[in-house]
Amino acid sequence: MAFTLAAYNSGLTWVNKRKEKSTQPLFCFDKTCAINPGITPGNQKQNAEYPRRILLQHEARYIKDGWGAGGCKLSPTNLDG
Repeated sequence: MAFTLAAYNSGLTWVNKRKEKSTQPLFCFDKTCAINPGITPGNQKQNAEYPRRILLQHEARYIKDGWGAGGCKLSPTNLDG
């Protein structure tokens, strides 16, 4: 889910470039999404924080307000997939 959100935010090309440079390309948080693929530092910061912000801050609010069941269970083992 995190990579899907990262691609929505910054584009699939940048996600794929990060994965190519990563030693752990299956993990977004604090791993692959932290790699700057050649964009400005400000854009990199926003792109790296976006999936975490949606999944850990906003998703619970959406579920609580009845907007749906959410994209994934909020546990460390399945946020990166």
